[in-house]
Amino acid sequence: MAVCLLLTMGSAVCLAQSARGPRRVIEREGKRWLFGGEDSSQDFDVTQFRLDSARLNYGLGRENFPALIEPEFVSAQEANQWLGDADAVLGVSIGGEAKAYPISLLTRHEVVNDVVSGRPIVAAYCILANLGAIYDRRLGEHTYTFAVSGYTYSEPKVWDGLQAFVLWDRDTESLWLPTIGKAVSGPMIDVPMRLVPQEHWEQTTWGEFRAKYPEARVLKPGQRMRRPKSWKPYTGTFPEKAKVDPKESIAPR
Repeated sequence: MAVCLLLTMGSAVCLAQSARGPRRVIEREGKRWLFGGEDSSQDFDVTQFRLDSARLNYGLGRENFPALIEPEFVSAQEANQWLGDADAVLGVSIGGEAKAYPISLLTRHEVVNDVVSGRPIVAAYCILANLGAIYDRRLGEHTYTFAVSGYTYSEPKVWDGLQAFVLWDRDTESLWLPTIGKAVSGPMIDVPMRLVPQEHWEQTTWGEFRAKYPEARVLKPGQRMRRPKSWKPYTGTFPEKAKVDPKESIAPR
């Protein structure tokens, strides 16, 4: 059985039940694992898990939404050829550099790992909840790279039960839930996500953002995830667990 979500006019994504069946959490080698793809090496270690696995939905596997790692941008003038004034964007401005991530593109990627004015950030957007936010990728002494796990999660007491995408980081393979603002499994469990102060970003229209930042650059359409040559393969060796001030890490509401 498959469920199709209409994302934009004329396009849809079908969310199919995992080929390994509806039992998403399995016991293996004395640990609990959450389905992450057809290869068992892609599963997530949820031996310690802060979520109710019964409230997880879909289980598409990793990379069905290809998160961007080295995003490319175009000028505002070039973007005007295909981006209308009323089109929604997630915009960020830090240290004199402004960038816009059109929502129409974020629905295809969900996550964009980027650097703005030297600050590593992640632009994240969930179409099911219509929520976008900008997070700092620096946690402790390490810069993390995020992607989409293929799961959504809803809890009646969290954002009134909105479905939200569950993220994961490539560095420790921990799972993160933006709506509660922290890691929910893996080596980073309970570490807060660090929200960039909201005076630096907004979910608005392209016309309004361009009026404020006429030199803003815009995420280029048609990109695919490219694995950087410098990107070391995952080895199971984790960076030191980050220490983050929870006051800086409250999930956006």
